[in-house]
Amino acid sequence: IASSSLVISAVFALRLMQKTLYGEPQSICIEDATPRELAMLLFLLSIMMWMGVYPQPFLDLVEPSVKVLLNAVVNHR
Repeated sequence: IASSSLVISAVFALRLMQKTLYGEPQSICIEDATPRELAMLLFLLSIMMWMGVYPQPFLDLVEPSVKVLLNAVVNHR
């Protein structure tokens, strides 16, 4: 019984993935990004790059909260 249910569920999962990934294409019209959206994207991308290259200001910002949380976890024992 267990092996047959395993096979049935595998067939079901594969058919579900096939219908989801390779189903009939739907024509969804997506417009290009506006200049305002591109500016916001560029701004967020630059912040992400800055955080990756020089993360110390962000780490200094969250350090007090992390210390409080760490003390609460250590003192809870």
